[in-house]
This record gives sequence, C-alpha cells and structure tokens, in this order.
Amino acid sequence: MRLYIMFKDFFTDISLSQERALSYSLPDLLVESGTQLTQFTYNSQTQKYESQAVVNLEETPFPPSSWELVASSDSIIVGKNIERRPNQEQTDRPQSKVIKLSPSLEKLKVYECADVAAMATDGNHIFVCTGGKLVALSQDLETLDEVDLELEGWGWRKKKNAHDILIHQSIAYLLDNVVEPTYILRVDISNPSNLQIISTFDITGINHHLRKQWINPDLNQWCILPYYGTQGGSGENIIILPLDLGGHKKLRDMNAQHEPGKRNALY
Repeated sequence: MRLYIMFKDFFTDISLSQERALSYSLPDLLVESGTQLTQFTYNSQTQKYESQAVVNLEETPFPPSSWELVASSDSIIVGKNIERRPNQEQTDRPQSKVIKLSPSLEKLKVYECADVAAMATDGNHIFVCTGGKLVALSQDLETLDEVDLELEGWGWRKKKNAHDILIHQSIAYLLDNVVEPTYILRVDISNPSNLQIISTFDITGINHHLRKQWINPDLNQWCILPYYGTQGGSGENIIILPLDLGGHKKLRDMNAQHEPGKRNALY
C-alpha cells in the first residue's frame, strides 16, 4: 500500500479547539492498494477522511506490479512498474502502461510501454524511463521524443533503465540502481522534442547499489547515496557532484578506505 498526499493550503501551527477543527482543511489523500487507487477527502464536520472516488488500474494483480504517480493541477498520471527479477530479460513488447486520470479519477488516456521504471514531470511534460529509454510525453501522453540510455560495462553495451528521475532547471537527473554496472546521467530536457544526454557517470563499488539521489540547488550539489557490502561490514557513502558537471566518467566508490557502517562524503 502507498499513500500520496495531494497538498492544498496546509499549516501545521493550528489551534486544537473544536471551532478551529471544524474550519480546518486537510489535503486530499491518494492511496494505492493492489490494483486500486482511492481518493480520500477530509470532512471537517466529522473530522474524518472519507472515500471520494475509486479507480481500478488493472483487471488482475498479475504480473506483480507497483505504480508510479505524478500529479499536476488538472490531472493525475500513474505508471505501472512491473516487479522483475534483477537478471530477468527486458522486452520492448507493451506489458505496462501510463494512465492519465482526471482529478475525480476518471480514465482519460492510456500510453502503452514495456515497463515504467521511473516517472517525473516538469509541470508541462511527463518523462518516463521505459525499455532502456527516457521518453518525453505531452500532457495528453503523446510521444514527443525518446533517447536510448545506452551504457557500457563489463565488455557489453546495452540499454538500461533508470529508476529515479529528478528535474531541476530543464535538466533531468537519472539514477540507475538495480544491477551493476550502475550509472547516473544528466539529460537536457529544455526541448522535450529533442532530448540530449549531456553526461554519464559509471559508479563502481563492492556489492553496491545506488539507493537515493537528491539535489541542493543553493549549494550547486548533486548528491548520490551508494550502499556497499564487504566481508568487513556494510555502509553508505555520499557522493557529491556539481549540478553542472559534464562529460562521461567512471566514479569509484572508495568504500574500502572508510570505516564500514558509517556514512562518508566523497567529493
């Protein structure tokens, strides 16, 4: 089960008096459970959340899947993320889909694709990692452009999905965290009809995964959180890169030089 909060005007410093409680407004909630998405609205009179709308995203629960979700002012976009084994062969056959929903959860449009590994929006367009590509979609789920995420490693060259997307100032920051070799990428999305990969970084380590990424715009920082495991223990490092770092490089996660079980920053 997943919970999504649809923010309105939300203040935490409030009086707990009965009069204020009756006039207070809480954000709507979207709850994903299995193949259903349910919208809950807060009733200030009863001071309880009530089910407002329900949509069945899929007819059956197989294959096992979860759902990515992004929201705009006038629509909700959900994408089906099929749960595959790490070494399971990818396919370009449509097995998944991206669905556009109205605020009342009415299905408006469906975009079929191989899978949905990650999804994000810049407010005007939808960006989906699927089938080893980054695809730019319009608000009506029409394909504007796509770029192959072709990466090299261990003597092969193939396409890989990214599993997290952050967007900042017309740049999409992608993180691939499932199977070695693991990569982070920067893609210029200023023109969604002409996507351009501007940098790729291969992060190497010992039994490692890339758990998380975040950006600190005020400090011009792109932060990556790798996890590693060795015979001596396990731990996490923080790799910090400039937001505008270009080129194509290999980054070594120097966990062997650090004490296991602690977080360490690499610059």
